[in-house]
Amino acid sequence: MEKYLTHLPIADNVFAALKEEFYLHENKARKYSAGDKTLDYLDIIRLSDVEDCKYANIIANSLAAKIKCEVKPRYVRQVANTSLKPHVDYGTNVCINVLLQGTAPIVFEHTHEFNYRCAVLNVSKTHQVDSLDERLFFRLSMNEEIHYADFLERINGLEEDIFNIDT
Repeated sequence: MEKYLTHLPIADNVFAALKEEFYLHENKARKYSAGDKTLDYLDIIRLSDVEDCKYANIIANSLAAKIKCEVKPRYVRQVANTSLKPHVDYGTNVCINVLLQGTAPIVFEHTHEFNYRCAVLNVSKTHQVDSLDERLFFRLSMNEEIHYADFLERINGLEEDIFNIDT
């Protein structure tokens, strides 16, 4: 088992629907903030702002029912020519990211670089992204009680079903 990232399949039509959905709801995007920290180079659609995002919620609710934990959907846009500094995520240890646009790899622990289209990420490990182009991704965050290895066990055999929706 790779300790940082596990690739997942996603059909082209679902990928396209998620990307289109972001642009339909782009006006809801806000600057990322947590506590007293705001990152001006990250726009995010989350919490109540994502309620009208049909595909995001269908996927999140379906996955939550299958793995028996809370799953929070969100869309994130990272502005071109910015660095998401080395960090671990707060409030989640594992997530699924679908990279809808952009070419920057994710780098774990300063040395392990990965390109992906759709993957489970171990965000309890230090990671960063230095992006030269605009980066857009759809994220499913699991509650913080779920860890990477546990999540991979829960989705074992379900990998093909996670993004299997009608568009």
